[in-house]
Amino acid sequence: MLSKAGNLFGSYQLPDRDRFQKLVKNELNRAENKVVKLEEEINDSENAEEFRKKADNLMTYQYQLTDHVDASVTVADIYSETSEEITIKLDQRLTISQNVQWYYKKYDKLKRGKEILIEQKKQCLEDIAYLSTVENSLKSSTRLNEINDIKAELIATGFLREKVKKKASEKPSQPFKFTAPDGTVILVGKNNYQNDRLTFKVSNPGDIWLHTKEIPGSHVILRCDGDEPSEETLLLSAYLAVHFSKAEGSSKVPVDYTRCRFMKKPNGSKPGFVIFTNQTTLYVTPEEEVLAPILKQID
Repeated sequence: MLSKAGNLFGSYQLPDRDRFQKLVKNELNRAENKVVKLEEEINDSENAEEFRKKADNLMTYQYQLTDHVDASVTVADIYSETSEEITIKLDQRLTISQNVQWYYKKYDKLKRGKEILIEQKKQCLEDIAYLSTVENSLKSSTRLNEINDIKAELIATGFLREKVKKKASEKPSQPFKFTAPDGTVILVGKNNYQNDRLTFKVSNPGDIWLHTKEIPGSHVILRCDGDEPSEETLLLSAYLAVHFSKAEGSSKVPVDYTRCRFMKKPNGSKPGFVIFTNQTTLYVTPEEEVLAPILKQID
């Protein structure tokens, strides 16, 4: 199996990388545990309709009932086509009308709560997807300016509560640059900031963008400026997309590709997040004998 770039050319003393890896792992665990709890609460909130059903029944029969007498009542369910009975618990301290209102309020609270819980779950899943990209980026980042990119990213997204301290003399981090056997240049982002720069500032509209489908990984740019690349070079680019992703070492990995003119970044979206259209999906199993000589180009 081919090694990640960080192991390919030696070990670097980057304590911040270790620190950020632990931070991201902890945040991922926290978010994943929260999703489990939210799903349980969402399931509980499914009972909201039962409270509305009981409130409707109780309101229908309220004039046949006496206040402060029964702890529960059993009546024919107005929603049952076969006149099945429903039992409704009552608070004897309340009037029948007040019990009706209590059931409606409970229904409203659960319904609103469910909407909030669903939105919280959505946010958690987005955080998990984002943190997974950072986790993958940390494996490919081996230089101080690359780690600083990730630090700035974590601060900007609120996962790290520190201030960015970037030296004026520090050179901007650079993506991986590979040259295919036919001379075509292929660029690979090492972190989400680089991914955004590659996709929206460095690339030309006619270049080809590649990324593992629904799998955290690097943005890959095949510099062809509108020309049709050779099948071998397109396949090599897809191999690199898999290699620099969480699917490294897997087979039949789906890789989406499209022209860069079809890429968009939604306002307010996290670093590295994009939407795109007109894509084609390749299913590839990277061949070691093809990738190995290309990866040797890493300096």
